Amino acid sequence: MATTGRLLLPHDMYRRLQAPTAAAAAAAALFILAPHLHFQRPNAAAAAPEGYSNGRFGSVPACSEAIAALEETTAGEAKEKDCSVCLEAFEEESDKPMRKMPCCHAFHESCIFGWLQVSRLCPLCRSALPTQAQAEAGLWPLPTPGSGSGSGT
Repeated sequence: MATTGRLLLPHDMYRRLQAPTAAAAAAAALFILAPHLHFQRPNAAAAAPEGYSNGRFGSVPACSEAIAALEETTAGEAKEKDCSVCLEAFEEESDKPMRKMPCCHAFHESCIFGWLQVSRLCPLCRSALPTQAQAEAGLWPLPTPGSGSGSGT
């Protein structure tokens, strides 16, 4: 592919761009391996903050008492028109029970209960419910059933 004294045709330029080089191969290997290098460090799991050591990438479940204390609501009372967890529309005559977070966002009961068992944050605004450790330490007042607020009153 000597090109001395002649114009490079498009297919010649394409071949040159596609030719593997050592630098390109090293960059590709680093790009592929870089995300996994964190997990190869010794004691990486021990040094990880709560939520990252459980394999859920930062998710910390909400306290079971806080989940159970979420206020019941109806489709007519909800500001939203659909559940942002399952993306189904709320129907007034539906037999699916609904719950409202302290931030006033409403969801199907089964959807938000499943969500909060993985993450303590509201799926819409990231308002937090207490973790089990916070509730046991008394650092976060649990809502009382039907109160709809995190104040416990």
